[in-house]
Amino acid sequence: MNMRTLLVSGLPDALAGLRIGFMTDLHCSSIVSQELIVSAVGLLMAERPDLIVLGGDYVTWGGDYAAVGDRHFVEPAADALRALWAPHGVYGVLGNHDDDRDMPAALTARGIAI
Repeated sequence: MNMRTLLVSGLPDALAGLRIGFMTDLHCSSIVSQELIVSAVGLLMAERPDLIVLGGDYVTWGGDYAAVGDRHFVEPAADALRALWAPHGVYGVLGNHDDDRDMPAALTARGIAI
């Protein structure tokens, strides 16, 4: 886990010390197991973030990965992220490997705003 302190000038005092957790490119697949993602979630939660941002590519689909990418990884990927929680919320965007129907529905059902 890489924790960094970023100094940003011009922010309101109310944001001083805000802890933002960021995860991206999880690519749940036959290569990246649900258990590995659960472990990464545990490491992130141990940092006690105030806000969590997810950068997409929760699964691997298409391109060179078409043989290992499959819809059956959508639910395991979303389940692996179920434990994410932060006082200011958990927000995610979709990546180029995520579909625009199944993945958002699975994440939303687990409390992640897309």
